[in-house]
Amino acid sequence: MLCDNFYIQNIFFTFSLQFDSTPLCALPKESRLCITLIGLKYPQNNNQDPTNKITRTLGGATIQLFSQRSHLVQGNQLVPLQMGVKADHLMPSCKTLLSDSVLLQVNLPDFDKTIFFPAPNVKKTSDKRPFDALHPEIQDTVLNVLEKESSSV
Repeated sequence: MLCDNFYIQNIFFTFSLQFDSTPLCALPKESRLCITLIGLKYPQNNNQDPTNKITRTLGGATIQLFSQRSHLVQGNQLVPLQMGVKADHLMPSCKTLLSDSVLLQVNLPDFDKTIFFPAPNVKKTSDKRPFDALHPEIQDTVLNVLEKESSSV
């Protein structure tokens, strides 16, 4: 990372997030944690006036919260930071580590047990019944819909 002609070897930043109002069981299987790092630069003669700052996107990373096997990702994660772009919640998260990759370490809670996204309950299809077994009002509604659909074609 280049900052005012100095190469910064390591940046140590600690920030903690807690989502107390969102239970884990309410998260969809496709949930991701998107992190965008933004640098702030103040002009030298400005004495860090908050109204006159320059913002620059340093990079972004996206972490899939559930693995391919539907297990919740836990513990320390090293995530490649895509430089110069914000985290994209629609694109696949990048897991490719190159020799010159900038890494972001994210410490997710460790629950000391495997937490998985449950498989959907698949119900067997209902038994087929004759049309005459429907209530007469429902029969009329179905016939009206079929008549409207066939006349519009």
